[in-house]
Amino acid sequence: MGIPGDSPSSGGKDGMKLLQEALEVFGRWKEEGGEESAADLLDRYPHLREYLEPLLEDEEEAEEAPGRMGDFEILGELGRGGMGVVYEARQISLDRKVALKVLSLGPASNPASLARFRREARMAASLDHPGLVKILSFGNEGGTFFLAMELIEGASLAEILEEASRKGLSPLDGKTVGEIVASLCGVEPVEAPPWKGGYVECVLELVRQVAEALDHAHRAGIVHRDVKPSNILVRPDGKAVLTDFGLARERGNPTMTMTGDFVGTPYYVSPEQAKGGEVDGRTDVFSLGATLYELLTLKKPFAGESTHQVLGRILGKEPPDPHKINPGLHPDLSAVVLKALEKDPSRRYPAAGAFAADIQAFLEYRPVSARRPTLASKAKKWVKREPWKASLALLLVLAVPSLGGMGIYLLRKQGEIRLAQEAAKREKLEDLLGIAFLVMEEDPNRAGRLLAEARALDP
Repeated sequence: MGIPGDSPSSGGKDGMKLLQEALEVFGRWKEEGGEESAADLLDRYPHLREYLEPLLEDEEEAEEAPGRMGDFEILGELGRGGMGVVYEARQISLDRKVALKVLSLGPASNPASLARFRREARMAASLDHPGLVKILSFGNEGGTFFLAMELIEGASLAEILEEASRKGLSPLDGKTVGEIVASLCGVEPVEAPPWKGGYVECVLELVRQVAEALDHAHRAGIVHRDVKPSNILVRPDGKAVLTDFGLARERGNPTMTMTGDFVGTPYYVSPEQAKGGEVDGRTDVFSLGATLYELLTLKKPFAGESTHQVLGRILGKEPPDPHKINPGLHPDLSAVVLKALEKDPSRRYPAAGAFAADIQAFLEYRPVSARRPTLASKAKKWVKREPWKASLALLLVLAVPSLGGMGIYLLRKQGEIRLAQEAAKREKLEDLLGIAFLVMEEDPNRAGRLLAEARALDP
C-alpha cells in the first residue's frame, strides 16, 4: 500500500495531518464493525478519499470469508473488530449454529494478538453465567485460530443506541426499545419485563444485568477491559449478554498497554487504562458507567475528534452532569452514574456488584449509596485538577475585598494548593508519557511532541 502523503499533491505537513485523520477514521470504522459501507465512508470523508481507499482495499483483500474451518461451515459474517471477524457458522458434527470468531491478519505473524486470542478462549470458557457468552471450543485450521461461541440472537447496545439517537429521547420507552431489538433481530416483539416500563427503567435493567455478569467474572479473577455498547448483546426476551473477552486478563498479570499496544475503544476506557496502568474490576465499572451515561443521555461522556483528544478528556475533564443533558433524570441516578465515572478508582463503586445493587435500589425507589457531589467536594476536585488556576483565583480574591470569604478558604488551602501543583505536575508528566506511548505507532510526530513537552516539565 502506498502512502498518499508522499505524493506531490499532498503538501508535507498537511499531508501528514490528513493521513493521521484517515487512520483515525479507519480505526473507528473497524471498531464499529465496518457496519457503514466503504462507499458511504468515502462519501462522508471526500477530503480523505486518497488516504482511505488503499486502507479499505487492503481490508477487503485481507478478510475474505473462508468457506470452512475444521468442523465449522461458514454461513455469513456477523461483525468485525480490531482483533478479528465473527461469522455465523454451522458445527457440522452436531448440526448446530454457532458464532465463530476468527483471528484476523495472520495470527502466526502476530504473537501479541495470538496471546490475547488464546487468553480469551481459556478465560471465557471458565465462566458460567447467563449474562456471559458461552465458549464452546477453540481450534486452529492451517495456522488460523478460531473460537466457537454460543450464537446469541440479539442486537448490540451500539445498534440500539444508533436507532434511539435517530428517534431522540422524548418518544422512547421500554416498549420502543423492545421493538428496536426485535426489528434488528428480524423477529416479532415479545412481552418481557424490561419492555414494560419507561426508557430509563429499561436501560437501567439491562445495565444492571451486565453489572451482575461482570461481578461474576471479577469474582473469578477476570477483568474484561473492553466493556462497551458493541460488546453487549440484548436478546428479544430482554436478557443482556456480555461478549468478547479479547482484552480480558487475569488480575495480577502485566497489562499489555504498557508497551503502547492500545487496543480498547477510547470512548469507554478508564483513566488507568489510558495511562497504561494496572487495572482491576473497577476499570470495568468505569466503562459500564460510560455506557450507561450514553444510554441515558444519548451523548458520550468523553467525546472528541481523535484518540488523543478523547484520552485527554478522560484523564483531565469531568463529564457533564447527565441531569443537565437529560433533565428528566432523577438527581440520585445522576449520582450513581457519576460515581461509576470517578477518575480515582478508590472513589468508584468497589465492585460491579455494588454498582448493580445501587441500580437495583434506584429501580425499587430505595436510597442509593451514591451521593451527589457537594460544592466543597467539587472545589476540592478543582483545586487538585487545576492547581494553577486555583493559585490565580487566590490572587484574585485577595485583590477583591468582596470575595473575602473565598479568599479565606483558599488561604487555608495554600498548602494543599502547593502540594496539588506538584502532584498535578507529576500527573501531567505521567499522562504525557502514557499518551505518547499510546500514539507512538499511529503518529510518531505527535508522540515526539508529547515527549518533548514531558522533558520540558522535568528537565
